[in-house]
Amino acid sequence: MNNIISKVVASVLLTGIAISGVSAKSILTVDGNESISSQDAGVNQDFSIDIIGAGNEANLTFIPNINAAPGSGFTLQFENAGYVETSSIFLCTYADANETNATQANLTAIVGNMFSKGTVVNGVMTAPKFQFKNDANETLIEVGSHIFFRTNAECTELPEVIGVGASCLTVSAKVVDGITTQSTPFPDYDTAVRTLGETKRMIRIACLTPTCQIDASADMKQFTTSASAAGINGGIGGGTAITLDAKLVDCPECDQTQNCVTTIEIENNSTTHNLESMKFALNFMNTSGVVDNTALKLKDVEIKLDNNKTVDYTINGSTVTLNNLGINATGGTPDKITITYTPNNTDVIPEGTVQGRIFDLDTNTSADVIYDKTQALATFAVAGLTTFTVPYMNTNYKTFVKITTKSDTSAKLSAVITDQNGKTVDVPLDDIAANATVYLFSTFGPLFDAAKAAGLANAWTVDFTTSAAAVVDSYMTTPNGERRVAVY
Repeated sequence: MNNIISKVVASVLLTGIAISGVSAKSILTVDGNESISSQDAGVNQDFSIDIIGAGNEANLTFIPNINAAPGSGFTLQFENAGYVETSSIFLCTYADANETNATQANLTAIVGNMFSKGTVVNGVMTAPKFQFKNDANETLIEVGSHIFFRTNAECTELPEVIGVGASCLTVSAKVVDGITTQSTPFPDYDTAVRTLGETKRMIRIACLTPTCQIDASADMKQFTTSASAAGINGGIGGGTAITLDAKLVDCPECDQTQNCVTTIEIENNSTTHNLESMKFALNFMNTSGVVDNTALKLKDVEIKLDNNKTVDYTINGSTVTLNNLGINATGGTPDKITITYTPNNTDVIPEGTVQGRIFDLDTNTSADVIYDKTQALATFAVAGLTTFTVPYMNTNYKTFVKITTKSDTSAKLSAVITDQNGKTVDVPLDDIAANATVYLFSTFGPLFDAAKAAGLANAWTVDFTTSAAAVVDSYMTTPNGERRVAVY
């Protein structure tokens, strides 16, 4: 094995050439172009972060600023990227050592190889280590030689670079940690940073979360896009139409009363890999954030790709695979997957969230896609409710609330009583007939009975909820006469 220290000393003594590890800088460039000297100059490529095997070739060239020595080595350190993991990478150069007239087709001399993969992240080598061969022809690795990285013994195939981490990060590389044959530092091999481009997510999935509004006026058994008028004493006007779907443009197929739609947009920016399949798993989470699939009873959950029926699904946490997607590598108009929730008009739709896991995306090749995300796909919430508060009722004084609904159908009614000590009780109340009036008292009736059974003190605040707009009045008797209680 050659001793690089003795070689350097001999070179200085015999030729008088001064070698400085402080001032000398080797070059890492692309395509053998030495004129690219700025660390900001790059090839502006996009490097995938989510398709393993969809790497781009970056023809890195190492040009030592010193006569390289057989047996010495260095690390090729990437930032936000690396070489796709492979078993071997060779250091190749021109067989005639002529850097001026040679072409890269003449790379026939192997002068070194990768001796360690270094750090490997998700199949990406971010800091592979290289070593010149112990018996390398020294005339081929002298100062100014162009050293290329190749994956085959014929020196014709380039290793692929792939991104690591988030998108829109700068991808760069540099040579660091030069070592001699005795593993002592050899900084003459070190280079400035070479900018190559940016990381990019090739498969983008956009999913907005719709609020599927449960129609309170339909016994909470349907969805609605236009909630009934809500409010008390004319304070709030008619309901506002609510968009139910979750795609990035309007949904022309959304039934106004019978279903709710989540639309997922998928954009494939890869130019070489079509997206062929993906997996879904859906669960229903109740308002406490607990999986409660048995509570959600729907007529149908239908998953489609671009309006072509794909599969029927039951929300139970099971995995469904969507095959033969054919989402082409065009980077054009996003493809759309819709999930349509259709009630059965018999069972009450509970409030909560549909949570979906999207994972195991596969391409039309052996390349894997890095994507596994769980997120809310739809929120189910009751719409068209009026809530109002009577701030003071007292069992020691006769207090009453008069509620008149402004609806052509019967209205739901419930209350929550809170006493002066903060103790509460929920009170289910009878429905109010269409355009009818109900009186509720503090000294007898359902409010009094519920408060007494729960052990509440005498003074209350009562929060009411009804499924219709209403006219509300409240009064209480005092030793000095009747007094109106402002309702809000």
